[in-house]
Amino acid sequence: MYIDPDTKLEDNRSTAVSFTIVGGVGLILLVLVDLGIIPLPLADFQKILMSVVMGILFVIFFIVGLYSFLSMKKLKSAAQSELSLDKEITDWFLQEYTGFMQEFTCEDMDSDEPEALYYPRYDKICTLISEKYPSLSDEFKDHLAEKLYTTIFPE
Repeated sequence: MYIDPDTKLEDNRSTAVSFTIVGGVGLILLVLVDLGIIPLPLADFQKILMSVVMGILFVIFFIVGLYSFLSMKKLKSAAQSELSLDKEITDWFLQEYTGFMQEFTCEDMDSDEPEALYYPRYDKICTLISEKYPSLSDEFKDHLAEKLYTTIFPE
């Protein structure tokens, strides 16, 4: 399933913020418990075990958050290139195949229902995109085909 680049970027941003905050706050609370500022009624070995396990967990959370912040730059550039490729393919298709609507008519089909034209038209759009841009992922190609179909056939 195709996921919009802006959605990917927003998901990464929320992951980065969430994990960094949880990891940082958890580490601060763990230090406060270890210093005795926040008392917990636990035996010494339980406090040590909790500190080690929770400390590792919160450090991992913090590292995941920082890594997500660092990967946002790559995602931004990938999102921009994907959006420009989307625009390029859409513009190319609409310029090259302006008469595309006439290619499939109700008379060409066994059915007289306009809905029956959806799949042949959709397949033709996918084929034309694949011929011009063979390296596109199937998800992206399907996204483009659906977008172009709704643009060309707003029925």
